[in-house]
Amino acid sequence: MVYKDAAKTMEELIAAQRLYFARPNEDALYLNMFSEENPLTGKTLDDLRAAFAVVVKKADERGLVMHIGREQITLHDRLDHLYGLIKRHPHGINFFAAFEECQSKMGLIVTFLALLELMRQSVVKIMQNNVYGEIYLYPGELDKYERE
Repeated sequence: MVYKDAAKTMEELIAAQRLYFARPNEDALYLNMFSEENPLTGKTLDDLRAAFAVVVKKADERGLVMHIGREQITLHDRLDHLYGLIKRHPHGINFFAAFEECQSKMGLIVTFLALLELMRQSVVKIMQNNVYGEIYLYPGELDKYERE
């Protein structure tokens, strides 16, 4: 009876696993999604800051930013959070999704700094399908992640 139950459980797990398809994280698989011209060429830190200003504005409009006193948030916590988020989404995420859990302006700022650090480490890549289009975050070289 125990073996029959175990076999049934294994069959159910195998059937469930067949519903999932892991997508390899290779640049070549994503290149056909984007035009030959890189719309981020020539973009500056001011452009990224402007995109961040939109994040703050949208958060304010949706009532996501609450002022609950001083939030205890560290750069290390946000680095770990973003690393985990990007690792769980090998197909990429929308730029704004990186800020959804933030509940204060300080949280938004620290998350933005963490994102810049992960970009500096080449752990996260940013791409944009067209000029003024949505910005997406993709896994880069995940093995380069340094929490220091």
